[in-house]
Amino acid sequence: MFNSPGVTPPQAGETVTLRFMAADLLVIRD
Repeated sequence: MFNSPGVTPPQAGETVTLRFMAADLLVIRD
């Protein structure tokens, strides 16, 4: 992924984007 845990804390907007992307992946996976 873009930001690995413990490397650099993502910005607020970046976190929201990653969450949306993760949600899309879960929907596609279902």
